[in-house]
Amino acid sequence: MSWEAMMDVSRRARFIEHKGKRLYLIDAEGLGADGVVALAAQVARDVRSQPLGSVLTITNAKNVVADMKLIEALRALTDGNRPHVKAAAVTGLSGMHRMVFNTLKILARRDFHVFDTVDEAKEFLSKLE
Repeated sequence: MSWEAMMDVSRRARFIEHKGKRLYLIDAEGLGADGVVALAAQVARDVRSQPLGSVLTITNAKNVVADMKLIEALRALTDGNRPHVKAAAVTGLSGMHRMVFNTLKILARRDFHVFDTVDEAKEFLSKLE
C-alpha cells in the first residue's frame, strides 16, 4: 500500500470526541471493495486494541460499492470486533445497501443502529451510558 493510501486510511478510521464521549469514526464513503478491505484492517487493529465492551463506533457507508468480497471482509471484521464494541451505528445506507447490510447483520449476529447522518449517530452514541 502506498504512503498516500495509508494516510487516507488513517484519516478515514480514527477516534473522535463528541460531547465528552470517545467515538470511533469509520468513514468508508465512496470506497470500493479493495478500499474497504484496507480500511477494515486498520479498524480491526484499532478496535481490538481497546478494552472489551468499550468502543462506540460509527460507520459511514454512503456510496460504498458492495460485492461479495466486501460482505465477507465486513463479516470477518464485525465478528472479530464484537467483544470490544459497546454499540455500533451505521449511516448513509441506500436501498440496495440496506439489503446488503441486513445480510451482514444476520451473518455477524450483531445489532447496529441505523441513522441517516453521522451527526445523528454521534448524538445517539453520546447519550449512551
